[in-house]
Amino acid sequence: MAVREWFAGQEILLTGVTSDIGNVVLEKLLRSCPGVKAIHLIVRSRNNQTNEDRIKNIFASPGFERLRQQCPDAISRVKTIEGNLVYDDLGVIEDQLNILKNVSVVIHAGGPHDALFEFCSELPSLKAASAVMNLFKQRRKTSNDESFPNIPLSILRVPAVGPALKEPMPGFLNVFKGATALMVGAGYALGDDNLPASILPVDIAANTLIASAWGKATSTEKENVTIYNSPALNCTWRRLIESGRKASKKFPYPSFGMRGMTANPWLHWFVVLFFEWLPSVLCDTILQVLGTKPRIVDDHLRIRTALQALDPVLSRSWPTDQKSLTELNNRMSPEDQEEFFVTPEIDLETYVLCAAAGVKKLCPNNNAKIVNMFKFVLCAALAVALFFMVFI
Repeated sequence: MAVREWFAGQEILLTGVTSDIGNVVLEKLLRSCPGVKAIHLIVRSRNNQTNEDRIKNIFASPGFERLRQQCPDAISRVKTIEGNLVYDDLGVIEDQLNILKNVSVVIHAGGPHDALFEFCSELPSLKAASAVMNLFKQRRKTSNDESFPNIPLSILRVPAVGPALKEPMPGFLNVFKGATALMVGAGYALGDDNLPASILPVDIAANTLIASAWGKATSTEKENVTIYNSPALNCTWRRLIESGRKASKKFPYPSFGMRGMTANPWLHWFVVLFFEWLPSVLCDTILQVLGTKPRIVDDHLRIRTALQALDPVLSRSWPTDQKSLTELNNRMSPEDQEEFFVTPEIDLETYVLCAAAGVKKLCPNNNAKIVNMFKFVLCAALAVALFFMVFI
């Protein structure tokens, strides 16, 4: 049975919908699986916004523009439930717990998972559950690990998530993370650039979560847990950075960030301090003198935070066994392989170019003119200083 056909009539519980992967999973399910009966979202109220307000903001975001055009009534299949993944029964009140008794598929796209897995074990109609886990945050587990409940579960292990390859649009991103900052040359990174670039496009992650749930439910295998390792970009970090250098000629990221990577912590510290942080501080100081709100340092700190979160991925290699993923792909029909692509060929140059364009479109940066002008002033001042040192 095809993936789309199997999902027809199913009730799905989706957690982590406010994450980058969760956003794309929701959009993909609503657009590609029109027969889904209902999608229940566990979302907690936050920052003076109700859970329904947060979902409305998601539907109004650029990532759902294609869905709004093609399936304007899709939101009617979405049911929002107040809850919290760290609590027993996911913090859901008793009346709404009864609604979830009909859930047959659980997709966990982000957040704590222990309470969720226990909740899954109590769902009488559960056919399959799929979950994403960060390799550098979760200890390795095997299918025989006793900490997993006795449920039909598939797990996708990912080191880092990058912009979309194709859907909902090439280069799409809704969170500026370390992988994207590295690709567009927003800052200098600490790591081994000879290691494989362990970045998984967000739409491949979403497709794998959806397809693996189908695969688990329709499989004849008796194993409770199936582990999937994310496919690599088939390049090193060095080559990825070089591709980003080419893309930046068309879509430059406006910051004082130095493009590149080093395994030497002292060199990394020196470059970040004197070529990124110090120019940012000087630029903000001038802005303050001119009566303009300083903002370059804030952007620098945001980029540094994003890249630091990527440090564990850049310093070691990660599992690359693709046997389970290949078997899943081979079980899918040609139409499903096209619609729910889990092992596509990736043209690196095109992917990085679309990522740079996506950053420019979806994460507009108002610092471009200021940064470029300040760079020109610094270069001019340096040239004048060298001239006096040499000829005078």
